[in-house]
Amino acid sequence: MSKILLVDDEIEILENMKLLLKNYTLLYASNGKEALAILENERIDLIILDIMLPFMDGIEFLEKTIFVNIPTIALSGMDDLNTREKCYQLGIINFVKKPFQNTELLAIINGILNPIKKTPILKYKNIEINIPKNEVKLNTKTIDLTPKEYHVLIYLVENVDIALKREDILNHVWNEDSEIETRTVDVTIGNIRKKLHLKKEIKTISKVGYRLEKLN
Repeated sequence: MSKILLVDDEIEILENMKLLLKNYTLLYASNGKEALAILENERIDLIILDIMLPFMDGIEFLEKTIFVNIPTIALSGMDDLNTREKCYQLGIINFVKKPFQNTELLAIINGILNPIKKTPILKYKNIEINIPKNEVKLNTKTIDLTPKEYHVLIYLVENVDIALKREDILNHVWNEDSEIETRTVDVTIGNIRKKLHLKKEIKTISKVGYRLEKLN
């Protein structure tokens, strides 16, 4: 299991990360000095680094680890160009502004640690999605989905066991039309459940959105 080192002095961020990164091993440091000590004793696959830190800020930490070949994501409430440029000069691979969307950050992390091999086939339960053919089969029967239903299904399957906000689904699939209401997502999910017999597997998360259950 990949090890992620979170360097951040906000307890709320730590508690959030414990839930968000449950599929990874998470180590924690509240400042740069603690993080350096961890790096001396642990093999780390990814660093998530806050820039505003006590004792040793994120920039100083990056300066001390510039030759350490560990991918690093910077987190910061500061979004000025100078800070971004300095971070990139010191080797970070992505800069994420606080407050951040969990789904966006997780997608960045997964993309770094588990780069998707361009497989043309996605599978879930007895469902097969053939992306080159734009075809969905339930067992061996081809299921007729609308384009939006098709893309929402792919988004769910690619994010199994993650609670997706209605707004995130809306932005991901209907991003060309900001006037669409979140109610449209509910209708589309309902159609997918019915057509693919996924009533139990697609869970409604109260006041949030939906989650496609991970198969045992």
